[in-house]
Amino acid sequence: MISSLVSRVSAFLLFVGGAALLFAADQLLPMLAPGFPRDAAWLGQLLAAAWLGLAALDWMQRTALLVLVPLAVMALVYGALMLRGPFDPLQPPSR
Repeated sequence: MISSLVSRVSAFLLFVGGAALLFAADQLLPMLAPGFPRDAAWLGQLLAAAWLGLAALDWMQRTALLVLVPLAVMALVYGALMLRGPFDPLQPPSR
């Protein structure tokens, strides 16, 4: 029951923030980050798209049981892949 409530609240907050940034990024971003150029409003719209996508995922998964362990393991695997770089450390560099 708690996981359903958390998913609903998260989906609502992400939806409200994403919708606000999607339609009013050029007004909101300079207020939130002083000195932010109005020409870079597309960055706020990209962030809004990500938030709206996460809100949709949260809403669709509101009835599912949230299991932390597989998500944490996969986050660690992807983090290790990201930090290791594009090269295999076991093979010598080609000349």
